[in-house]
Amino acid sequence: MTVPADAWCILRMSEGATLPVMDALCADGFDVWTPEETQQRRVGLARKRVSRRAPLLPGFVFARYDRLRELVDLARTPAQAFRAWDAEQRCMVTKGRPYFSVFRVGASYPAVSDGALDALRVAERKGRPLKSVHMFRAGERVKCPDAGFDGLTGIVETTRGRHAIVLFDGFAIPVAVPATSLLAVA
Repeated sequence: MTVPADAWCILRMSEGATLPVMDALCADGFDVWTPEETQQRRVGLARKRVSRRAPLLPGFVFARYDRLRELVDLARTPAQAFRAWDAEQRCMVTKGRPYFSVFRVGASYPAVSDGALDALRVAERKGRPLKSVHMFRAGERVKCPDAGFDGLTGIVETTRGRHAIVLFDGFAIPVAVPATSLLAVA
């Protein structure tokens, strides 16, 4: 079986370990990703508002398939995690790399194409404030994996507020699409 160069493998872990596993693997030099959002919470007696990162797909992280053998070996080693008191957060936190496994079907490890993750990328963008979302400029080539335009590519003609006016290939009339639903074509 030939695997495309831009394929991803799937890593599984407990829901609470999703972001710590991703952060630990990033620190070790792996190209990993999981969709995440920033949640606003109120804490303490004063109900102070704090922001925290949260995974949109708890328990799953995607890693580049070309490093699969290293990830399998790393997943088979005993977890190198320990709990320590964090004075800033005023709670016990896990340090190190929590346990994870590489998703397997039978004897093979399935590969996820880069394009198959577009829907998750759009979901991640929709959860962000508009000021942190990339706004496209006129002439940029984009694709829309959402809103009934699955797989279509086009060129941004202009932007109006939260929408980009896109002329899709094969269409005679430009269409207004929310900017959060568009991805840049590499």
